[in-house]
Amino acid sequence: MKRVLDVDVAFLLRGRVLASSAQLPILGQLPIIVDQHAEEMATNGRSLPVAIDQGDEGYLVVVAPFAGEAEDHKAAYALVVPRRPAVTFSYLASQLLATDPKTLPWMQLAPIGGSPPREALLQSAVLVCLVVTVGSFFAVQPLIDLAKHASSSLPF
Repeated sequence: MKRVLDVDVAFLLRGRVLASSAQLPILGQLPIIVDQHAEEMATNGRSLPVAIDQGDEGYLVVVAPFAGEAEDHKAAYALVVPRRPAVTFSYLASQLLATDPKTLPWMQLAPIGGSPPREALLQSAVLVCLVVTVGSFFAVQPLIDLAKHASSSLPF
């Protein structure tokens, strides 16, 4: 299961962990989770993902019961996935500082080939927008003068 789904599995019976695919630090908490979510497992056939933090490591756990006679013995299994830490600037900086600079793909990060090709249509569109914007500053003044003249001739 670990190789196929990249998920650790633990099997529980009568409030004890019988076997697991890895020695996880949260194995002792799994029977408590099964007891806390017993009603949810009976209703939905499984629990919703439960977040567990153990020191610096975090895990998501989904527990589900076995059916049939095993259900009477409180048999269940737990799927455990390690949670990735939140991606923050400090996390990225620490990961970058921990990386050997010689192994970074510097050539992929550097632009190769100089400047991009010239785009005449884009340059023309930007020029037209600039002319219209600057021209509106000058062309609107006669309209403002006309509006002032018209408003001053109205009797109040």
